[in-house]
Amino acid sequence: MVLRGPRIDYRGKRPTAADAFCVVEVADSSYEHDAGEKLFGYARAGIPQYIIINLRNRTAEVYTHPDQAAGTYPPALILSEGQELSLCVGETEFFSVPPNDLLP
Repeated sequence: MVLRGPRIDYRGKRPTAADAFCVVEVADSSYEHDAGEKLFGYARAGIPQYIIINLRNRTAEVYTHPDQAAGTYPPALILSEGQELSLCVGETEFFSVPPNDLLP
């Protein structure tokens, strides 16, 4: 999870969905849950970027622009191992990382 503000802001409290720029899940046996119930929950919470690192097919699924009322995201951008993954780390800031660096 990439959160807004400095770490000290979260001392003694749990972050909420409003605090998150990005949530990343690493999925193998949990893929159906991550791509189903969690996807719906993160969209409903308005998480701007939700990424599933899919270990089964070694891809990154990037979901953005949630429809909070419907609890959906538009279809994911699917990135393969050789493509750059941009993590949302601010209102307009991104950090790029190759999916290979996130895969075992």
